[in-house]
Amino acid sequence: MANGAVFWASHAETCLRAVENSDTWGLRRFKEMFGGTGSLNDLVLQRDGSPLLQENDELRALLDEAWILADELARREL
Repeated sequence: MANGAVFWASHAETCLRAVENSDTWGLRRFKEMFGGTGSLNDLVLQRDGSPLLQENDELRALLDEAWILADELARREL
């Protein structure tokens, strides 16, 4: 949200709320956000047309960690 990625932040928030309510839909939907063209993997934070290097590095690290945690949790749910 802080860097203007309101669309993705909103979808991630929806997934988080579902997971907090023990709804596995949130895990499935979160993992789906990473696939295909135009997915969360393609997100590049920028300001005035210039990529935010530090913020993008931090975002990548957080997304990697979130994917791993979601995958582990989804495996436990099956």
